Parts: sequence; C-alpha cells; structure tokens
Amino acid sequence: MKEILLAIMGSGALMFTLKWAKEIWQARRVRLHPTSAAAEFELGIEQLLEEALSSTNADRVLLLRTTNGGGPIKPGKPIYIEVYREKHTYAVRSVKADFQGVEMDTAYAEMIQQLIREQKISYRTEEMSKGNILHDTYLADRIQESKIRYVWEADNFWFLSFSTVTAFNSHDRHRFEVITRRMRTLFRRKL
Repeated sequence: MKEILLAIMGSGALMFTLKWAKEIWQARRVRLHPTSAAAEFELGIEQLLEEALSSTNADRVLLLRTTNGGGPIKPGKPIYIEVYREKHTYAVRSVKADFQGVEMDTAYAEMIQQLIREQKISYRTEEMSKGNILHDTYLADRIQESKIRYVWEADNFWFLSFSTVTAFNSHDRHRFEVITRRMRTLFRRKL
C-alpha cells in the first residue's frame, strides 16, 4: 500500500486529484449558495419592487420584458410580453401567469413605441382605448391609474408598470422616478 501511495504522489496524480476535488467542491458551493452578480441582480430587483409597493399607493408593480421567442427584437417577427417579476397587494390579483408569452396587440405595440420615445407614460383607465389587453386587464382589477417607465433595452425591452385602484400623488410619482433610476443602475451594472 505504501508503495502505491508513493507512486501516486511521485507521478503527480495525487495533486491532480486534489485539485479536481477542490474544483468540484467550489462549483457545488456556488450552486448551493449563489453569491454571483446574477443573484445580486435578482435580489436588487425584488427589493426595488417591494420598496415601490410599500412606499407608494401602488397596488401592483411589474417588471416586464418583450421577447420574440429568441434573439433580438426585429421587424416582422411577433413580439410577446412577459412579466419577469411582480409584487401586488391584496386589492388586486396576480397577473404574472396571464402575461407569459402573450403576443402583443396593436394597442400594446403602440404603447411600447410611445414609451421608447418618451421614456414614461401615464394612463387613466377611463381614458384608454377599449378592447385591448391592457385595458381589459385594468378593468378586471379595477385599476384606476397606471404609470409605465422605460428601464432598459438590449435583446429585450424592459419596463416597469406601477398601477393602483385609487390614484397616485406627487410623492408617488417622485418615488417611481427614483426607483426607475435605481433599476436602470442595476441593469447597467449587470450588462
């Protein structure tokens, strides 16, 4: 047995085995206890959405993104809406499951184009055009007012939606601007 150990140590196989075992242990540790930039990014998103919900009159806060099923958004390809993260109060229901891979209708596409140009949009449900995805969702949950904010554009177009069953005040609008800037900072650091 002693001869075998000396042969392994002499050939460098023991050192190779120890390095291999260390790499496996480190990879497993990272997988079980993520401390990566991606985990910090996700945590930052959750904290900002929670802050928006707790510090304003918002009843639902969404981080949404557009997709086309893979690759960058291009003309002629269908565009889909997806709720990436959601926080809401008891006053409204969750819409995350309803907005996974939903093809954008004309009204939603026009809203995205306006958002790209203006960076922010305000809606009062009573003033919206009827019969589109957004209007129908707002009516179902008695949403009175909504603020949409541009966040980031890379392969996907990212935006925030703040909505309420009551009304927003000047403090809320200020908080939305602060939270949107902080969300953009998160995306800038990630990408």
